[in-house]
Amino acid sequence: MVKKIEKLIKSTVILSDDGLYRYQLSRVWDENKPKATVVMLNPSKADMLITDRTVMNVTNFLVENHYGSITIVNLFAYRATKPNFLNQRDKVHESFNNNYLKEAFFDSDVIIVAWVRDRDKYVTRKREVENLLLEYKGKIKCFEDGSGKKLRHPRDLGSKWNLVDYEFMFV
Repeated sequence: MVKKIEKLIKSTVILSDDGLYRYQLSRVWDENKPKATVVMLNPSKADMLITDRTVMNVTNFLVENHYGSITIVNLFAYRATKPNFLNQRDKVHESFNNNYLKEAFFDSDVIIVAWVRDRDKYVTRKREVENLLLEYKGKIKCFEDGSGKKLRHPRDLGSKWNLVDYEFMFV
């Protein structure tokens, strides 16, 4: 027998008027399942319809692990394909970002920290965001790869990766 299966994914993006800043990207495929928020360094090309490798990998992981939605937020809202372009960001546009971080954290069942592992980069901003995360300590995770390395970026997400408790480093 053959059957047709249909599933809709609701996709929402919050961008600046000029499109250079992405504050939130959300995809919902099952409203009855737990909600995940993923915090990364900065957005790249993904938007309401375009999916990049990172968004695809983390979405697939969450679907396979019985979550029903993803909200992606970032330390920085400036859309850049390379982190060294972050020095071009505008402080006024960035000032709106914390409101979207707080909203996503509050509305999630799990928060996955997936920013750059390097402890020496973006320390001030990581400290600010960790302070926002403190009240949600019981639901904060990070990716660990098959060799035990934590705080991995989902661009490289592999089949042996899993979620482990996130250890605060900057507060």
